Amino acid sequence: MTEELANFCTDLKELFMRQELEEMERMLAEKKQEEIAELAMNQHDIIEGYYRQKKYEVLFSHLNFVAFASYLFEYAGKRGFFTKVEFQNGFKVFEDIYRMLKEAEQKK
Repeated sequence: MTEELANFCTDLKELFMRQELEEMERMLAEKKQEEIAELAMNQHDIIEGYYRQKKYEVLFSHLNFVAFASYLFEYAGKRGFFTKVEFQNGFKVFEDIYRMLKEAEQKK
């Protein structure tokens, strides 16, 4: 990822944390499809790495980042980057994390 795209991602994360979703979508709409795909896949791959290593507590303790990655992945899907099957397979990671979090909360 280029430094410019990494800085853009940081800006998006800040907007996401402030729940300024309209501004995020305005900024994302100005980016090329390839850039959106790179952002989404980069964030997804980070989450998936922890998921595959079964570092669920790390994911649970960084839910804002998981939610941000999920948002970008879904946004890229809406922009048509993924086939339906690719999207479903990729989004399964986020669904599993959410399900595990709910199960962990119920055990408390």
